Parts: sequence; C-alpha cells; structure tokens
Amino acid sequence: MPVIIRVMKTSDARTLSPDAQEAIRMRVVAAVGEGMTQGQAARVFGVSRASVNAWVKKHREQGDAGLESQARGRPAQTTLPRTRSEAAVRAICEHCPDALGLDAALWTREALCAFLAREHGTDISVWTASRYFKRWGFLPQRPLFQATRSAPAPVRRWFEREYPPIHAAAMRLKSEVLWCGDAAVSPEKFPGFSGVMYSAITARNELSFMIMREFTPAAFQEFAERLLRQRGRSVFMMAAMHPVYESAQVREWLMANRARAQLHILPARSPEDAPHLIY
Repeated sequence: MPVIIRVMKTSDARTLSPDAQEAIRMRVVAAVGEGMTQGQAARVFGVSRASVNAWVKKHREQGDAGLESQARGRPAQTTLPRTRSEAAVRAICEHCPDALGLDAALWTREALCAFLAREHGTDISVWTASRYFKRWGFLPQRPLFQATRSAPAPVRRWFEREYPPIHAAAMRLKSEVLWCGDAAVSPEKFPGFSGVMYSAITARNELSFMIMREFTPAAFQEFAERLLRQRGRSVFMMAAMHPVYESAQVREWLMANRARAQLHILPARSPEDAPHLIY
C-alpha cells in the first residue's frame, strides 16, 4: 500500500512558545529515528531541512538535553518547593507508581504529572516533568550512544546489516522497539540513597523507568514484566551488553516469554563478541 505523509502547514516556529518549539524538535528527531528522511521530516513538520539536520546532530551528541528550549531573560522560578521535590524523589526511588495508587506500572512523565497533581495539587506539563527528572538526576542510559563510544565501526555495521531486519520483524508483529539500559543514580534530594535506574525509551522519546537497589536478573525480570503491562503489546528491547542478560534466570524468562518480548544486544567491540539476539 502507498505510504501517505501528511504535511503540516508551514509556519514560523519562532512565534511558538518555548514548550511548543521543544515539542516540535522532539517529534522531528523521533520521526527521523523511526526511518523518515530528513527531507521528509522537514516537509511533514513544516521546518527547514537545515534545522532538521542541526537538531538530529545535536540530539546525537547531547541526547534530549540538546533539544530543550533555552531559558531567556530572567530565570523562571520553579513551581515545586524543595520539600515537595524531595518527597517526589523519595517516592520515585522507593516505589513504582502502581504501588502509590497511580495508573502506571513504571515511572513516566505522565505518571509524575499525575503524582504531583494528586499529592500536591501542582499541575505541570510533560515537558516540565522531563526537566524535573533531569534536574533530580534521573538520566536514562542510552545504549546506542554507549555502544557508539566504545565501538563506533561495529555499531555502524550492526545498524546497516542487523538492525533493519530486526525493525522489520517488529513492525510485522506490531511490536514496539525500545532502547533499554541501566545507569547509577544518587539523587541529591535523597541523601544516602544509591541505586540503579533501568529505563526504556521509544523512538518517540517516551521514557519509562524504575529505580532498583541493584541491577540483578530478578530486577530485570520485574522491569520487563512491568514494561509489557505498561506498553500493552509485545516489545523488542535493544540494550548494550551486560552480564545480567546472560544469566540463566533472564534466559529462561525470555524463552518462556519469547512471543511477547525479545532482547537484542548491541555489539561491544566486535560483532563476534555480542550475539544480536539472546532470545
């Protein structure tokens, strides 16, 4: 069937609010990440091709932070007092959202919005929620960037040869591709706490994560089960190599759930070092 691309009406993005400009940048980069060419993205979103190229380059180098709107003039005052920030950070570190009565299995921007609205009567946008996560130290690991830094040539070959059939299989099965990884966290607003943030990011920059004391096979299994509930469909998880994925417990879980979840490992130093599919 022919692919239909709906083109947004061209307008001067500078007339939009900073949040709206940031949203467009995020959507453009996500579209390119899903396979749209930069020229197509420029036409679809009504922006210049030079802007698309600059945003993609900045996102490749800096991640989401490179697409954030920069503050102008006098810095805006935070809408969240220190005590409420500390309470939110503690809740995120100690509980998953559903344990707090929220309708989410993992922490997301939307879950944080719902938590702050219910607990403190504070209404924030998802973009503000994203800034809070970063300000509090909840920065997701990006396995593609990690693998690129350690082995750029093998990763490039992996993307050219291995990833296209993986992506095609996911689309055929109506599955979702997510980029997963673990990162150490020690939030300043929760003194004495140290743990691991395990996260999954979609091509549309939708973040889901949970905080665990340490990254173990049991912790990964819990995360994967929560991710399946959260996304509501089968998933293809992309991740950098980690010993946890080679454990018997994880392998057994992946085998038992192979119709719902696949785990693909990015190359470490050479393609021989990292099989692209565990199960």
